[in-house]
Amino acid sequence: MVCCTHAVSTSSQNVSPLHVTSFKNLFSDRVTGKKVFVVAILLAVNLLNYMDRFTIAGVLGRLQDYFFLNDKESGVIQTVFVVFFMIFAPICGYLGDRYNRKHIITCGLAVWIIGVILSTLLGRTHFYIFLFLRGIVGIGEATYSTVAPTIIGDIFYGPTRSIALMVFYFAIPVGSGLGFIGGSTIALWTNSWQWGVR
Repeated sequence: MVCCTHAVSTSSQNVSPLHVTSFKNLFSDRVTGKKVFVVAILLAVNLLNYMDRFTIAGVLGRLQDYFFLNDKESGVIQTVFVVFFMIFAPICGYLGDRYNRKHIITCGLAVWIIGVILSTLLGRTHFYIFLFLRGIVGIGEATYSTVAPTIIGDIFYGPTRSIALMVFYFAIPVGSGLGFIGGSTIALWTNSWQWGVR
């Protein structure tokens, strides 16, 4: 019994205070500048995501004139986006649990940006290609929307995790409003729906 006690005591003495501190910091709820920076970046991108999502509504009249669309055809634009988003969101979530999340988000953002830019370079007779590209944009946004919150969950613990997620999702109402207002305003200033979407 004395030997066991001595062994435990010796083992405890051999543990470096540095290792104990590092272990505690790993699971601590302390907010650092790096964590705040990560949330700020994720918030900014999420804001742009929702701005893009609602920009189409702000330039819809110009889109109708450009592609010669009726109201039914105009409604398909957002429908295609939502369908692609719904299909790929669970797939992206599955991949996010098994592969590097930063790489997945990077690929998703690249797909989103390419889809947005290409959709503004089309001629008047390429409406169906425009629909397909809006679906591609939906894939990019699905990637980000499903994986980004898990990064916040990885670096925050306890009550600060809820606060960080609240800040992240604050982009939904703000981005939606800014997307509609910003898109329509830029399209009006430039007399071009393309610049409103970009």
